[in-house]
Amino acid sequence: MKKIISITFALLFLGSIISLAQTKENLPEMEFEHTKPSDRATKNAIKISDNPEVKDDTLVIAPLNYTILKKQEKPEYKVEKIKPAKIVDEPLKKLYKHYAKVGFGNYTSPLVEFSMSNLRSKDYAGSVYLKHYSMNGKLKEVGPPQISDNEIVLDGKKFFKEFTLNGNLAYKRNVVHQYGFDVDSFPSDSFPAFSKGATKQRFSFIGTSVDLTSSELRPSKWLQKIGIDYYNFQDKLGTTENKFGFMANLVKDVSKKSDVLIDVGVDYYNEKMTVHGGNNFIPRLRAAFATSGKTWKLKVGIGTALDITDSLTKGYIYPQLDFQYSLVENIFYFYAGANGDLQRNSFRNLTSENPFIASDIALKNSNQQAKLFVGLRGAFSSKMTFNAFVSQSFINNMPYYVNQIDTGSVAGNVFDVVYDKTSLLTVGGDLGFQAGEKLMLNASAFYNFYAMDKQLQPWHRPAITGKFTGKYNLKDKIIISADVYYLGPQFGRTFIQDSIGTITYDAVKIKSLIDVNLGVEYRYNKRFSAFVHFNNIASYRYYRWNQYPSQRFNFIVGLTANF
Repeated sequence: MKKIISITFALLFLGSIISLAQTKENLPEMEFEHTKPSDRATKNAIKISDNPEVKDDTLVIAPLNYTILKKQEKPEYKVEKIKPAKIVDEPLKKLYKHYAKVGFGNYTSPLVEFSMSNLRSKDYAGSVYLKHYSMNGKLKEVGPPQISDNEIVLDGKKFFKEFTLNGNLAYKRNVVHQYGFDVDSFPSDSFPAFSKGATKQRFSFIGTSVDLTSSELRPSKWLQKIGIDYYNFQDKLGTTENKFGFMANLVKDVSKKSDVLIDVGVDYYNEKMTVHGGNNFIPRLRAAFATSGKTWKLKVGIGTALDITDSLTKGYIYPQLDFQYSLVENIFYFYAGANGDLQRNSFRNLTSENPFIASDIALKNSNQQAKLFVGLRGAFSSKMTFNAFVSQSFINNMPYYVNQIDTGSVAGNVFDVVYDKTSLLTVGGDLGFQAGEKLMLNASAFYNFYAMDKQLQPWHRPAITGKFTGKYNLKDKIIISADVYYLGPQFGRTFIQDSIGTITYDAVKIKSLIDVNLGVEYRYNKRFSAFVHFNNIASYRYYRWNQYPSQRFNFIVGLTANF
């Protein structure tokens, strides 16, 4: 009921408001004014009569007394294993078993090289190498200069835990012609001895060697290396040389920085010649003590050698001294020393230096009584190294080459060997620069002053020699190489015969020579390339041996392949 009454009043109120709103616009405007007297008196204010005062609000802190309880804390820790650092394996370069090189040049010059080897192995290594090169050109005014070189080499290695067994077998056949004569003065139709076949000289070599070398992983014991070797060497005219050799290197540690070194060697030579020849037995023994400090190294010892022939035996003693001192660590080194040795002038060694010597010559050993040297070596930077030295040698029976005019060949196209006591002063050095595999340069120069007892000049031994080699690798695509050789003036021996047959000797000066060679290789890929070699670019006709001019400009082009 109450809800109904409330709703009714609400509706009535709402209706009145709506009605008033609808009639408001129709009502007239009216103004009202209301006035009434009023009394607006204010009461008196009540003032605070208390004066301000300062109250002390400092907080008093009572003394704090405490004690520290002693208790040992036992921390727990756990060791974590650190994984060892690993070096990322670089990809191994792919190897190929075979290599071939073929080329051809002017003067009808074929070149063939071939090698074959096994791939990577921890047990053994073996290779076979073959080479042929010949030149069939001509030279004006002199005899036929044709040459031919053939070579076969077999190498093998067997790896053991403490030693490496090395073996080698080689065969070489070299042909030259003794062309140093005037063809107008000695035409072959009138002088058969100067025909192409008669001036041909052929050298053949067959040799083998076997040695056992200590491994770096082997603890230091006495034996470091032991080996034997043999070769047979002969020429077209029947001169034959056999050589047997034995050697052993012994090293023993006596402390962390001191060693005892012993070298033993025995060489036996048997020469068969028309006149000269015989047997030569040369045993050697060297013993030395080596020690070192932080900045220095020293080796002191003595060497001995016996020269035993069919008719005579001689013994020699040589100093063994080698000292090195670091002026600046790993940068500059001062070194000095003294040594000596008995050097065998075998038929093979002499023909390797001068292939135009006679087949029947006297063979004498050179006794280097002493060689004193002092030098400085080091590095200007990580890319540039140097070495400079001065040495003084005293040599008995040093060999020199002279034209055999008065004793055999009337044309002088064959050389004889003469020996003399010589004091040799040498000043030399070399300089090297290498920037990775991109650029490599090397230059060397030597000045030799010879003082002989009997000979007028140091025949065919120039006072100044120099060499420069360079190699530039352009992105492993184009390889440029250069070689420059220099020999200073030298002297050849001539003779004068008077009306009664008396012979007097004189010297002829041979001009200095310079030989410039250039090679370019283009690598199509890692397996195939093309090359060209230019020799004697200046086309200079020089003489290394008296009466023997060189070929002028020559070249050879070819291809290489790995497979």
